[in-house]
Amino acid sequence: MPIVLDKEKAKSHYRELVRNREKGFSERFDPFLLEKNPGLRLKLKRIMERLFEKRYKRILDIGCGSGYYFTLLSEYCERLEGIDFSPELIGQAKQLIKRNRLKNFNVRVSDSKKIPFADESFDCVFAMDVLHHFQELDKSVSEIHRVLKEGGVFVAIEPNALNPLILFPNMLRKEEIGVLRNFPTRMRKTMHDFRKMEIDYITYTYRHTFPFKAIEAAGRLIKNTPLKFFSTRLAIKAVK
Repeated sequence: MPIVLDKEKAKSHYRELVRNREKGFSERFDPFLLEKNPGLRLKLKRIMERLFEKRYKRILDIGCGSGYYFTLLSEYCERLEGIDFSPELIGQAKQLIKRNRLKNFNVRVSDSKKIPFADESFDCVFAMDVLHHFQELDKSVSEIHRVLKEGGVFVAIEPNALNPLILFPNMLRKEEIGVLRNFPTRMRKTMHDFRKMEIDYITYTYRHTFPFKAIEAAGRLIKNTPLKFFSTRLAIKAVK
């Protein structure tokens, strides 16, 4: 039995999150988050510089949500197509695209198990904190593999369930309960069709108060040690 929210309940959760502008919206889903949080913008910019080795002609962002990081992602693609199952979050992403005049950026409502694009349509597929939400991850990864060109790259950032600071708080958040299954071994298993896959361990948080700064400082200290497996995020790169 998948450890995730029922799809309709999940849709309802994000609908209310956007409509009511609850705390979680301002921290993670505000489309203009990086304008209001320059510290987070700098963190994500550095991470993307590590993950994206070049500028791609066409990127698919699967589970794009509000697209709050689109202005950073625009540096790595000539054209972007974004999909998400939530109409409300797609609406937020459209606001961001319009306000920032992002040319060749399009978003639409779609299911990850049936991506609405032809085989080998993209040079790169990106997924930001979304894989653990998928009820049938194998099917979604298979679709990602299908729409990638030969030699194309799948890049994903995921919360690391090996870190207790990630695991236990998310056990209390119904929309994040899928993190319980999100271990590196499972990520590797679902990507068996890719000819090459690497998992890196990175640490960043969305906040800048002392406890979170301490977590990031600890992440830098353990980066090149066996303790790196307890970093807060998995950075996944797979080549078709």
